[in-house]
Amino acid sequence: MDNGECVAEESCVKCDDLVHTPGEKWKKDKCTDCACNHEGKVECVEQKCLIEENICAEGFTPKKIESAEACCPRYVCVPEQKLPPPATCLEPLMPVCGPGQFKKQKTGPDGCPQFICECKPKEECEPLKLPRALKPGEKVVKQELGCCPTQEIVCDVSTCPPALKECAERFYEVVREQELDECCPHYLCEPPKDMCIVENSVGEKFIKPLNARWPHPTDPCKQELCSYGPNGTTQLAATIETCDTFCPPGFVYVNKQPTLKCCGDCLQEKATWMSNDNCTTYNCLRKGEVLIVSSSQESCPDVSACPEHLLVPSESGCCELCKPAPVVEDQKNCLPVSLAEPLTVEIIEVTEPGKDKCINKEPIQGFTDCDGACSSGSKYNKVSGSHEKHCHCCSITGWKSVTVPLVCANGSKIVSKVDVPSSCGCKPCDETNQYSISDEIDIRMQSLPHLLSGKLKAP
Repeated sequence: MDNGECVAEESCVKCDDLVHTPGEKWKKDKCTDCACNHEGKVECVEQKCLIEENICAEGFTPKKIESAEACCPRYVCVPEQKLPPPATCLEPLMPVCGPGQFKKQKTGPDGCPQFICECKPKEECEPLKLPRALKPGEKVVKQELGCCPTQEIVCDVSTCPPALKECAERFYEVVREQELDECCPHYLCEPPKDMCIVENSVGEKFIKPLNARWPHPTDPCKQELCSYGPNGTTQLAATIETCDTFCPPGFVYVNKQPTLKCCGDCLQEKATWMSNDNCTTYNCLRKGEVLIVSSSQESCPDVSACPEHLLVPSESGCCELCKPAPVVEDQKNCLPVSLAEPLTVEIIEVTEPGKDKCINKEPIQGFTDCDGACSSGSKYNKVSGSHEKHCHCCSITGWKSVTVPLVCANGSKIVSKVDVPSSCGCKPCDETNQYSISDEIDIRMQSLPHLLSGKLKAP
C-alpha cells in the first residue's frame, strides 16, 4: 500500500531517502547520477568537467556553449568582432607566457596593438630532462597537455622496497620512519626503548627491564642498573658499594669470600675480662684458628701503717692505697677583695611579682669577691707507687649581708639583701659546682653573677 494504493511487494521497501526503491536509477541533476542498491543505500556519482584548452587561431576567439542536458560546457572558435578603431590606443599590456609559449604582437578587434601568447612549434620544444634524482617509489609521468609536453614525478607505492621484518642484531627492533616529502618509508634497527641489552663475560647477550638492578658478574661490590639515557634511550649505569672496615678494639676486619661477598665482618681477635674481685685479668688471644687464654694478677701494696681516713681504693678496685695527708696552705694570699664601685652598678637583678624586673641603679659599697693564689700539683706516693694530684682553691669560708636598694621597671623601689664573702681560705678542690658554708665541704671560687644566683633575699 502506497498513498492508499496497492503496489507491488518489492515497491514497499524504500531506500534511505524514503522515495526510491532498491535497483532504481535517476539523475539528481545534469551532473549527478544516483542509484539505490539492493541494500536500500543511495549512492551518487558527480561528473567532473575537464578544463579544455580554449586557444583559437589568430582572428578567432573562443565562445562557451552550454546545454540544459549536458553537464560540461563546450567551446568553439568564432571570428573576432571587428570594432571601429579608437582615436587613441593605450599602451598594450605585456602578458606572462607559460611553458612552450612565446609573445606575439597583433592588432586587436578594436584596431589597437596587443600582445598575445602563442604556442611554439612542437619541434622547437625543449627536450625533457629529469629535474632531480628519483627517490625510492618515484617515477616520471609524461604529460602532453599544453603547448609542449611536460613531465611530473609521482609516487608509486607498489614499487617501494619491501618492509624490513626483523633486525640482524639480537633484541634490536625495527623502526619505521617516513618524511612528508618521501614516497616510501625507510626502516632502521634500533635498541629497545624500555630495555637494556647486557653482555656477560662470555659474550652472551640478554635484556633487562628499565630500573632493574643486578649484581656485576665479577665484582661483588658493583651493582648495575638499567636507566634512562639521552634522547629517550636506555643506558647501563653502575653503583659501587663502600665497605665500613672499622672494627672496635679486639676485633679485626676480615672478608673470607672476596669474590662472592663485597664486605667482610669484624671478627674478635682477642678479649679481656676481670675476675669478680677485680684482681685477676684474663686475656684471650686468637692465633689463626687457635684461642689462647692467659691471666695476670694485680699485686697490692702494704697499707697497714696508713691512717684509715687516708685509705682509698685503687682504680681497678682490687687494692687499697694510702693517699698523702693534705698539706696546710698559707692563706695570706686568699682574701676578700672589694669590687670597684662603678662595676657594681646594675649587677643585681631580681624579679618581684607584679613589679617586673628590679635592678640597682647606684654603686654598692663593700661588695666583695674571694681572690688569691693557692698551691696545687702532683706528688709521688710511695705507698701507692704513683703520683697523686693535690689541688687547693681560694674559696669562700664565710658570708655577710649587704643592703642594696633596687629600682623596678614600674618605677617602684625595694630593698634587698645580698650575701657576699666575708672570709676566704685555701680549701681542697672538688669536681662539683655546689656551694655551702661549712668546714667540711669545699666552696670553689666562681664568677660573682653566677655566685649570686639564689643568694638574693628581699626584706
